[in-house]
Amino acid sequence: MIDAGMLAAMRMAQADLMQDTCVVLRRTEGAADVYGMPTTSWTAGSPIACGVATHTRGEAMGRGEVPLADVVVRLPLTTAIGELDRVRITHRHGTELSTAETFEMAGPPERGPSALVCRLKRVTE
Repeated sequence: MIDAGMLAAMRMAQADLMQDTCVVLRRTEGAADVYGMPTTSWTAGSPIACGVATHTRGEAMGRGEVPLADVVVRLPLTTAIGELDRVRITHRHGTELSTAETFEMAGPPERGPSALVCRLKRVTE
Protein backbone atom coordinates (compact mmCIF):
# COMPACT_ATOMS: atom_id res chain seq x y z
CA MET A 1 0.00 0.00 0.00
CA ILE A 2 1.23 3.48 -0.86
CA ASP A 3 1.23 5.97 1.99
CA ALA A 4 1.06 9.78 1.63
CA GLY A 5 4.84 10.20 1.95
CA MET A 6 5.56 7.65 -0.79
CA LEU A 7 2.95 9.23 -3.04
CA ALA A 8 4.48 12.70 -2.54
CA ALA A 9 7.94 11.32 -3.37
CA MET A 10 6.58 9.64 -6.53
CA ARG A 11 4.98 12.89 -7.67
CA MET A 12 8.18 14.86 -7.05
CA ALA A 13 10.24 12.30 -8.99
CA GLN A 14 7.71 12.40 -11.84
CA ALA A 15 7.94 16.21 -12.01
CA ASP A 16 11.74 15.97 -12.24
CA LEU A 17 11.41 13.59 -15.21
CA MET A 18 9.15 15.94 -17.20
CA GLN A 19 11.93 17.47 -19.31
CA ASP A 20 9.82 18.27 -22.36
CA THR A 21 7.33 21.08 -23.01
CA CYS A 22 3.91 20.91 -24.62
CA VAL A 23 0.73 22.90 -25.08
CA VAL A 24 -2.78 21.49 -24.74
CA LEU A 25 -4.98 22.52 -27.67
CA ARG A 26 -8.62 22.71 -26.60
CA ARG A 27 -11.21 21.77 -29.20
CA THR A 28 -13.99 24.24 -29.81
CA GLU A 29 -16.79 23.97 -32.33
CA GLY A 30 -17.99 27.04 -34.14
CA ALA A 31 -20.81 27.93 -36.47
CA ALA A 32 -21.79 25.58 -39.25
CA ASP A 33 -20.01 25.84 -42.58
CA VAL A 34 -21.78 26.12 -45.96
CA TYR A 35 -22.49 22.36 -45.85
CA GLY A 36 -24.07 22.52 -42.39
CA MET A 37 -21.08 20.90 -40.65
CA PRO A 38 -19.74 22.56 -37.48
CA THR A 39 -16.31 24.13 -37.86
CA THR A 40 -13.60 23.00 -35.46
CA SER A 41 -10.83 25.16 -34.07
CA TRP A 42 -8.08 24.60 -31.52
CA THR A 43 -7.21 27.08 -28.77
CA ALA A 44 -3.70 26.79 -27.33
CA GLY A 45 -3.21 26.89 -23.58
CA SER A 46 -0.03 27.88 -21.73
CA PRO A 47 3.15 25.81 -22.12
CA ILE A 48 3.47 23.06 -19.50
CA ALA A 49 6.16 20.58 -18.54
CA CYS A 50 5.57 17.06 -19.81
CA GLY A 51 7.37 13.80 -20.40
CA VAL A 52 7.30 12.30 -23.90
CA ALA A 53 7.99 8.61 -24.54
CA THR A 54 8.23 7.42 -28.13
CA HIS A 55 8.28 3.70 -27.30
CA THR A 56 4.69 2.50 -27.24
CA ARG A 57 3.09 -0.89 -27.14
CA GLY A 58 1.31 -2.27 -30.16
CA GLU A 59 -1.55 -4.54 -31.02
CA ALA A 60 -1.04 -7.71 -33.02
CA MET A 61 -2.80 -7.57 -36.37
CA GLY A 62 -2.20 -10.63 -38.55
CA ARG A 63 1.51 -10.93 -39.22
CA GLY A 64 2.45 -7.45 -38.04
CA GLU A 65 1.92 -5.17 -35.13
CA VAL A 66 -0.04 -1.92 -35.31
CA PRO A 67 0.95 0.77 -32.80
CA LEU A 68 -1.81 1.81 -30.43
CA ALA A 69 -0.21 5.25 -30.17
CA ASP A 70 2.67 7.17 -31.72
CA VAL A 71 3.79 8.67 -28.40
CA VAL A 72 2.83 8.55 -24.74
CA VAL A 73 2.87 11.84 -22.85
CA ARG A 74 2.91 12.24 -19.07
CA LEU A 75 1.25 15.45 -17.85
CA PRO A 76 0.92 16.97 -14.37
CA LEU A 77 -2.13 15.70 -12.49
CA THR A 78 -3.61 19.21 -12.50
CA THR A 79 -3.75 19.36 -16.32
CA ALA A 80 -7.25 19.75 -17.76
CA ILE A 81 -7.41 17.67 -20.92
CA GLY A 82 -10.22 15.77 -22.62
CA GLU A 83 -10.51 13.06 -25.26
CA LEU A 84 -11.21 15.58 -28.04
CA ASP A 85 -8.26 17.86 -27.24
CA ARG A 86 -4.85 17.78 -28.88
CA VAL A 87 -1.28 18.12 -27.61
CA ARG A 88 1.45 20.09 -29.38
CA ILE A 89 4.99 19.18 -28.33
CA THR A 90 7.25 22.24 -28.60
CA HIS A 91 10.44 21.20 -26.76
CA ARG A 92 12.25 17.87 -26.29
CA HIS A 93 14.82 17.51 -23.52
CA GLY A 94 14.86 21.28 -23.03
CA THR A 95 15.54 22.06 -26.71
CA GLU A 96 12.96 23.80 -28.90
CA LEU A 97 11.85 21.70 -31.86
CA SER A 98 12.35 23.32 -35.26
CA THR A 99 8.79 22.19 -36.08
CA ALA A 100 6.35 21.55 -33.25
CA GLU A 101 4.58 18.17 -33.43
CA THR A 102 0.81 17.94 -32.99
CA PHE A 103 -1.00 14.84 -31.74
CA GLU A 104 -4.60 13.88 -31.00
CA MET A 105 -5.83 11.68 -28.21
CA ALA A 106 -5.94 7.93 -28.95
CA GLY A 107 -8.20 7.33 -25.94
CA PRO A 108 -9.08 8.92 -22.62
CA PRO A 109 -6.32 10.28 -20.38
CA GLU A 110 -5.44 7.82 -17.61
CA ARG A 111 -4.81 9.08 -14.09
CA GLY A 112 -1.85 7.40 -12.46
CA PRO A 113 -0.57 7.98 -8.93
CA SER A 114 1.85 10.68 -10.05
CA ALA A 115 0.78 11.91 -13.52
CA LEU A 116 -1.83 11.83 -16.26
CA VAL A 117 -0.88 9.45 -19.06
CA CYS A 118 -2.09 10.25 -22.58
CA ARG A 119 -1.63 7.98 -25.57
CA LEU A 120 -1.42 10.10 -28.71
CA LYS A 121 -1.55 9.67 -32.48
CA ARG A 122 0.22 12.08 -34.84
CA VAL A 123 -2.00 14.60 -36.68
CA THR A 124 -1.19 14.47 -40.37
CA GLU A 125 -3.32 17.30 -41.76
